[in-house]
Amino acid sequence: MTKAKELALRLLRFLGFRRNSKYVRDYLNTTNIRISIWMCLVIAAIEVWMIIRQTTKYYIPRTQLPIDNPKHVVPGFAGFWTYTGNFWLLLFISLSILAFAVGRLYFRNQKARFVLNLVIGALALTTSLLVIYSSQIGLFSVWDEMKDYYTNVFTILVYSLGALYSVSVLTYSFLAFFKKIESYWLSQTIIAVFGIICLAFGMMVSFSDYIGKADAQEYKQIICFLTMIVYTSALFAYRPIISFVLFGSVFFGFYQMLMSVHDRPFPEGDRVNYLSFVLMLVVVISAIHAQRYNDATKSEELEFKAKYDPLTGLRNYEYFLTVLDARRIDPAAPFEDHYFLFIDVDDFKSYNDRRNFNQGNIAIRGIGDCLAKTFGEENAAHVYADHFVAFCDKESCLSKMEQVRNEILAFDSEFPISLKFGIFCVQDRNEDVRRCFDRARYAASLTKESHECYFIEYDEQLDQGYRIKRHMVHVLDEAVEKGYIRPYYQPVVWAEDGTLCGVEALCRWIDPDPKYGFISPGVFVPFLEKTRLIHKLDRCIVETVCRDIHDALKNNQPVVPVSINFSRLDFELMDPVALLEELVAKYSVPKHYLHVEITESALSENQGLLGKSIEKLRELGYAVWLDDFGSGYSSFNVLKDFRFDVLKIDMQFLNNFATNKNAGVLIEVIVDMCNRIGMKALTEGVETQQEVDFLKKVGCGRLQGYLFGKAMPLDELRKKIADGTYTLAKKFE
Repeated sequence: MTKAKELALRLLRFLGFRRNSKYVRDYLNTTNIRISIWMCLVIAAIEVWMIIRQTTKYYIPRTQLPIDNPKHVVPGFAGFWTYTGNFWLLLFISLSILAFAVGRLYFRNQKARFVLNLVIGALALTTSLLVIYSSQIGLFSVWDEMKDYYTNVFTILVYSLGALYSVSVLTYSFLAFFKKIESYWLSQTIIAVFGIICLAFGMMVSFSDYIGKADAQEYKQIICFLTMIVYTSALFAYRPIISFVLFGSVFFGFYQMLMSVHDRPFPEGDRVNYLSFVLMLVVVISAIHAQRYNDATKSEELEFKAKYDPLTGLRNYEYFLTVLDARRIDPAAPFEDHYFLFIDVDDFKSYNDRRNFNQGNIAIRGIGDCLAKTFGEENAAHVYADHFVAFCDKESCLSKMEQVRNEILAFDSEFPISLKFGIFCVQDRNEDVRRCFDRARYAASLTKESHECYFIEYDEQLDQGYRIKRHMVHVLDEAVEKGYIRPYYQPVVWAEDGTLCGVEALCRWIDPDPKYGFISPGVFVPFLEKTRLIHKLDRCIVETVCRDIHDALKNNQPVVPVSINFSRLDFELMDPVALLEELVAKYSVPKHYLHVEITESALSENQGLLGKSIEKLRELGYAVWLDDFGSGYSSFNVLKDFRFDVLKIDMQFLNNFATNKNAGVLIEVIVDMCNRIGMKALTEGVETQQEVDFLKKVGCGRLQGYLFGKAMPLDELRKKIADGTYTLAKKFE
């Protein structure tokens, strides 16, 4: 761009030749209305003062003159109106725009706004008609003297504009109340007409004073004209070019009028001051406009950031919630039998890794554009990262989901992007919109468990699971503190004689709320791992185990070693080794009473972090067991690289043991391998005597399973030890 072109563009912007956004236009309009409040207050105060002044200085003294005096005025309304009518007109007009502006900005009650504007607007209209009727000036009269002509023109202009203004206010009020239409252009007309009335009134008063005084020292009411110019300049600053043309014409016209009065010279000094005032006003108008425009654009930018997502241009999640909540409250807006959708981009991290971050952003923008096109800009929002939400009617929801999914799949043919949808159908207008999306989000999370299903609708079955999981998150800390979460102990026996050689601490959650009651570990353990809260539960169980051992030793009760489990996430979310050391010291627990179980799957995912912890545990004197060996894809590198005291053979090996010959062969091989590398073997899931006999025969030293007892509370375990159900082993290692 050349410097000349850039300069021309700046000049055009300076003059106001720019297409403003709706937000900037409304901001400037609201600013004008707000400024008009202060202007009206000032003008109303001046008019009240002028009415009092005209009454006390002219009307009352002249009613007391002799009847034959030419200046005598007959007491009564007609005489009073002669001296104060114009001021009453401007007073009611200023009060009318004050009511309009205050109602427009601050009154939420539409009926109150309507009544206020109707009453004061009607007063302004009545006053306008009254001054027109009572005036001796005919609209089509011809005057001999130029000075009378100007005065009459200004008078007619003020009266006519007063009537036009009043009609505009009443029309705006009727449209706003009955049609719910807040007309921008009618609002602008009201402000503009009010400003022009003020200008015409100022010219009328100043010119009448200028030509009506014999003493040149008295014609100083030109200040009235200049004052009105200053007031109205603030109203017309939103378009500098309009202000320059309007005020330039007014100044030039008034200047010519003053110069045309031959019997009253316009002093040279006043002319210089007059022209200086014009130049000053140009600067002021320009500065006001620049400031307002900058404020408007900054406010628009902040408003956009508060309501819209900068990456996609969609509404952001929080603002979208407020929009939907407004629909929910409005009985006329559609809400029931509509779907709340939560949209998740499947494995978007892999897409970013394959492409790059910038391409990922392009993809996110593309998804946003597609959602806006399909569901409508007002019905879609970007939550964060690769998550979106939408609101849709029930009938078209499925077709729109398919359309969006197919378009996004075709977005990148080399690395197709797949969308997953969770949907919730709202039946009750009183539903909380945030909770509706939470349910849709929960349904969407379940689609990741299936490659074939790309959407799941939230139903009663999902609702039950959703409520349980929400409950668990909310009461987890309370459950830990109050003992709703506690260890149950499952016996481990020697295969040789069946004596009790240890127990495994298994977590149980027994909620006092009967709606939830006993919550299965199969529900809360995976969920707490997914929400990365599992370390709170495991810390609780380990501490309770240490406390139970401490209490038993203190009270000379039977004590057996306890094996405890750590989740793989525990090694990321806390330091299990430091925790054990802290609790062992706190409760004075001998370390040989604690066995630490590490799952095979955890080691296969993070050998580095867990490997160091295993070495540290063994150095500190803890026995470390390898749990669930054979439950997945067994890695013999684990046995090669790390030293364990006990290997726990997964219970799956005993499934169909009686009919599956391979199971016995594999168990025998694993037990033999343990013996060869210096580990002990323990088999889980033992349920029959046949299995016991086989395991004893192949040399598996420890057994665990329902045949010997399920996990039970500590009191029950102690009772069974006391009544002889379990016999304590003479040795535990």
